[in-house]
Amino acid sequence: MDAIRIASDVGGTFTDSLAYDEELGVFQVSKVPTTPEDRAVGTVQGMGAALAKLGKSGREVSYVGHGMTTATNAVIQRKGAKIAFVGNQGFRDLLEIGRQNRPKLYDYRVSRTSPLARRADRYTICGRLD
Repeated sequence: MDAIRIASDVGGTFTDSLAYDEELGVFQVSKVPTTPEDRAVGTVQGMGAALAKLGKSGREVSYVGHGMTTATNAVIQRKGAKIAFVGNQGFRDLLEIGRQNRPKLYDYRVSRTSPLARRADRYTICGRLD
């Protein structure tokens, strides 16, 4: 039975992979340098390394998960393309309002970073209610 699950996360510096043997309940991890010129190369290398540590091959994999922290980092660091925010009606200013769990809740002099999307680039739609 193919019971190997594998996942990879491509970050800005490293690509982390995890291979999990469902039958034995054991896992192995690997960390390889991210390959910015072709992120698939580091992904394949990392997944192969994690599988090798389990003594398994790609033929035994039943599930593959993949994520890219690099996309999140590009947004947070404000690199790359211009972005827009789409949210439920009534929540256009959510990015600007922020959260209540900040260090000085009542400090009106606190300086905040500007929102990730300009107000002109924030859109709302009617959300599903059922």
